[in-house]
This record gives sequence, C-alpha cells and structure tokens, in this order.
Amino acid sequence: MARAGWRLDAAVAFAVGGTGAAQLLAAKSNGNGPQAGLAVALAVGCVAIPVRRRYPLAAAVVAGAVWFVPGVVIGHRWSDASPTVFAFAFMLFAYTLGSREQNTRGLLGLVAVIIGSSAGDFADPVTMFVFTVPAWVAGAVVQSRSRLTVQLAERARELDDEREAFAREAVAFERVRIAREMHDIVAHNISMMVVQAGAGQRQLASDPARAAEAFDHIKAAADLTELELGRLLELLGGDSPNHTVDGLGLIDELVRRAAATGIPATCRLSGAHDALPVNLGATAYRIAQEGLTNAVKHAPGAPVEIIIDAGADTVTITVQNGPPPSGASELEGTGGQHGISGMRERVHDDGGTLRAGPAADGGWNLTARLPRRATTQA
Repeated sequence: MARAGWRLDAAVAFAVGGTGAAQLLAAKSNGNGPQAGLAVALAVGCVAIPVRRRYPLAAAVVAGAVWFVPGVVIGHRWSDASPTVFAFAFMLFAYTLGSREQNTRGLLGLVAVIIGSSAGDFADPVTMFVFTVPAWVAGAVVQSRSRLTVQLAERARELDDEREAFAREAVAFERVRIAREMHDIVAHNISMMVVQAGAGQRQLASDPARAAEAFDHIKAAADLTELELGRLLELLGGDSPNHTVDGLGLIDELVRRAAATGIPATCRLSGAHDALPVNLGATAYRIAQEGLTNAVKHAPGAPVEIIIDAGADTVTITVQNGPPPSGASELEGTGGQHGISGMRERVHDDGGTLRAGPAADGGWNLTARLPRRATTQA
C-alpha cells in the first residue's frame, strides 16, 4: 500500500515537473522571467510532492517558502513567470494537510500553502484561497471519515470481545443452573431409593410383603425422577414444558412418599397459599425437597416438619427436623456441594433470602423468605 502511494506520488511529481518545465521553456523563448530560479523552485516543489505523505507540514512549508520568498525578493516578474501547473501542486499539499495533520499543525500548513501559492504577489487573493482552502476542507472531511471508520472498527472489536465474554458467562451460568437442577431432581429421589433398598434388603427374608412394598417405592421414585428429568430436558431443549408444575401439590406428594417409607414428615400450610405464583410454588417444592433430603442424610429417623406461610407480601418456607434418634446415615457422606448453595442461589434469583443452621435442640432449620412479587422461573 505504501509502495503504491509512493509510485503514484512519483508519477504526479514527474507530471508536474514535466509540465512546469515545458511552461518555463516556453517563457524562456519569449525572454520572460528568471527561468533558472523558477526551475530550482519547481524542482524543490516536485521533490516535496512524494515527501508530503510522511511529512505533510514540512513539505508544505518548504514548497511554500521556495515559491514565496523569491517572489518577495524579485517582485512581480517571479509571479508572472511562475508555471501555472504549480497551482495544482499547492492544491495537493493543502489536501494532504487536511487529510493527515491535526488541528494547529494543519492550519499552520494551510497558511503556508496559501502564502506560498501567491508567489509573493497578493494582487489576486481570491485565487490563493480557491486553489487551497476547498482542497484542505476536502482532506479534513476525509480524515474525519477515516477516523470515524477506525473508531467504528475498534468498537466492533470491543463488541465482539464483549459478546464472547457474555457467551462464556452464559455457558458458566447454564452449567451451574443445570448442576443445581440435576442435584434437586436426583439427590432426593436417589436418597429415597437407597433408604428403601436398605429397608427392602433387611425385610426380604423376614417380611417379603414389606420388602415388595419397599421395591414399589423405589419404582415410584424412579418414575418421578424420570418425569422431572424429562421436564428438565424440555427446558434445556428450548421447548415449553407441556405441563404446569404444581409446587404445593408436589410437596404433599413428597411428604406422602416420605411417610410411606417410614420418615415422620408433615406439612402445614397457612395464609393465602391457594393464590401462590407458580414460580414460588416450584421454589417452595425445591426447598422442601432439599430440606427433606438433608434430614434423611444427616438425621435419619428424625421428625421433619415443612411449614409454608403465604403472607400478603412474603412467603416463608421452613423445613425443620429434630436431632437424629440413632447414628449417622449411610447417605451422610454422599452428594456434592450444590444443596444449600443451590437453594441460596434459587432463592436469591426470586429476590428472597435463605438461612440454614443448627437448631437449639440439636436439629436443623432451613428458612427461606420470598417476596410474592417475584416473577423468575424456577
């Protein structure tokens, strides 16, 4: 690109020099003007043409000086004999100043070009401005558009970087959300399956009927897991679920299944729970599910109470269990770290708060408070 520009400037300089030399030879044949000095000034100006791209201000000042100073010294004979083709050269210098120099430097160069184009004769100032100022303005417009193009390209690169960063954040968020959903769906049901499998194994020889009932509960838990996984896959696939989740109804089913497996679990509803938003009902179900799962893991055999108080502005969900009546459960060391942290994120997404910690009697309390105005989806 730079080499092509240099070749073009060299061709322009050659054309200006050749035309100017022809005009000087014609003037010499008529015995008009100081041809030797004009030839030197023309040569300096032609040399300045290829230099103008890299040093616009210096080229304009030098060309203006070699054309203006002799004109002041010699007088009108210099300006009268000056080749008219050099007006094009000054127009080219003015355009380069506008397109490459900034602010003060560009204006100083324009003044030098205007004065230089007069060749020391100010009798016709209009001509001085006609050949220089419009060219300088055109160059300034080109520079402004070029700068805008560069800024837009830079902004486009920044937007690409921001889009990539957002995509990475979105992927990370989705991974966390999927892990949380998988934990909510699988952890509880697997825990129930393990409890029932252990009970069935112990009763297989002494009470086959109770053992068969335990296996039925295992199948029911597996069916529920399959149903919830199917709903999760629908959501991940971008499809709308083909059913509405009744969170409070699922809590009743959760408590019923837990009681059927020998876990002393109860649920108590109060307030305007019939008009509870769907997303809060789903969140309440997940919190109840997590609390019950934790009780099975860490306090096997302890009574579990789920309390949902649907107030006018706030919904309070409490899951509390007493101290374990026996030793640790086989499930205590299982699972990941998504339980309480996942519930805390879910509750935070709904604009609420969650508190979990040991109770005074040695049990455990899990309390979430959610505003009824929350609208995010579970």
